[in-house]
Amino acid sequence: MKTIYGIKGSHNLKHVALVLVFLGFGSVFLSVAHAESVQYLQQRASFAYDMMIQAQKNAETSTRKMTAAEKNLAIAKQKFTEAKEIAETAREESKQANAAMHQATTTWKNASEALAIEWEKSGKR
Repeated sequence: MKTIYGIKGSHNLKHVALVLVFLGFGSVFLSVAHAESVQYLQQRASFAYDMMIQAQKNAETSTRKMTAAEKNLAIAKQKFTEAKEIAETAREESKQANAAMHQATTTWKNASEALAIEWEKSGKR
């Protein structure tokens, strides 16, 4: 056997072969680990995307509900304002009707008293 720089050739080849085998296994292991890491990241990204789409749908649904509720609130406020105006008008009409009734009652009482006085006068003659 020849020695190169004081190392035997066959012994050196065994070491080189062993190193190459370890490097081969190491690269295969790293490739598998890298593939698993990439697959895991893809799954996480896919899950995160699904969650984002669901959150977007929920936000859109909530926005539609809020818009409808605000519209209903505006309608209810308008109806309330109209009802208040109707109630105020009815209150004024009621006051006027009560005043007219009071006036009519007073007029009737005065006329009845005047009639009663005239009857008395005519009965005494």
